[in-house]
Amino acid sequence: MTKSDNVPGVGKPRNSVSTSTYDSLVLALRNFDEKVRIDAVQRLAELKDHRAISLLLGRFQNDKSPKVRYYAIEELYKLKDSLKEVPVWSVLAGALNKYDEEDENVRAKIAEILGLVNEVEYSDSLVAALSDDSKIVWQAAAHSLGLIKDTDIIEELIKNLNGYAKHSYDAKDAAPYILALIEIGAIAVEDVLLSIEDKNINFHNPQYREYKLVEGYEQLFNDRVEIISTIGGAALPEIKKIISADECDDSVLFLISKVLANIGGIDSLKILCSLAKSKRHEAIRWVSINGLKGIYIINPEMVFRTLIQIVEKDNVSEVKEEAIEGLAILKNPQATPLLGSILLDSGDQYLRLASAVALGDIMDPFALDVLVSALGTDRDEAVRVAAATALGKINNRDAIPFLEATLRDDPSTDVQNAVKQSLDQYK
Repeated sequence: MTKSDNVPGVGKPRNSVSTSTYDSLVLALRNFDEKVRIDAVQRLAELKDHRAISLLLGRFQNDKSPKVRYYAIEELYKLKDSLKEVPVWSVLAGALNKYDEEDENVRAKIAEILGLVNEVEYSDSLVAALSDDSKIVWQAAAHSLGLIKDTDIIEELIKNLNGYAKHSYDAKDAAPYILALIEIGAIAVEDVLLSIEDKNINFHNPQYREYKLVEGYEQLFNDRVEIISTIGGAALPEIKKIISADECDDSVLFLISKVLANIGGIDSLKILCSLAKSKRHEAIRWVSINGLKGIYIINPEMVFRTLIQIVEKDNVSEVKEEAIEGLAILKNPQATPLLGSILLDSGDQYLRLASAVALGDIMDPFALDVLVSALGTDRDEAVRVAAATALGKINNRDAIPFLEATLRDDPSTDVQNAVKQSLDQYK
């Protein structure tokens, strides 16, 4: 028998909540087993009984278990429509400090809930929480201040952001403050991305230009990719607007390409595909392809079509090579004919090398003929090594006699070693 078996309606499957009674749950709140009390807290909220509010508030104020207090806060928020006559949020705001609430996870949950409540009167408590020793607490407080959109606390956010600039080495620490300033309307994602020349974020809204961030703060400038990436999907509308502008600078697009790969999602994928195929600077195309390699799983077919088009049409060797490496990651055998023609016909040894490696990674048995031809005729030793290695990966035993002939005839020690390793794959 478990500790909760003697409590009616508690510790049973959640779909049995209809059999729980208010009295049994009140009794369960006094149980010494933490799990039983947590279960009771959650079931009380499900009952939608107004009497549950005082009980949940009591659990938050008096329970010795941080987990119980955490869930009590969470369940109180679910009853928010019934709390108009009860000063629950004021009680929570008053406890948002480590002297009244010692557990950082509970304090962070309080900060999160106060943001969802979205009342300006709790701004002061959240501003005070910006000085909390716990990162998860002040990050939650900064995020909630952004939700509340209280313009009176802009100066405090900037003060704390400047404190980050002086004392922190983690760019992600700046993101909650910058996101809050963006949500309030003091700055825009565009301001962060476009701070190219003076390496200082300017304020988008003239109303707030009297405030200053740390001027010339190099680290903030250098970490913009990580900062905007941490902000995530909230940055995408601004990013789309920047990209669509005719005067968008190449250095900004390069930065955006790196950001999008970190943000991820289908919108980021589509933008990266577009930039990768564009006529923008080759560095932008290269970094966009590099980003696609990290998030291709979102839509492999879209990425495949994009990479094929780049390999066929782009006129910069380094860009084509990056696209070929992307095709190797996708492992789509439909790329074999194109890669085979490059391997046999291209005058660029690096493209031939990348194609041989890609054909091995794709592991298409039908790549046998082109790989055998490259192994026997390519003038570049590195390409022959890659072809020999690829023949060991494609799982086509017809490669064996050609590998054996190469072992006998090719003078290169590196090629011979690669051949031996591939022959071992067929034993």
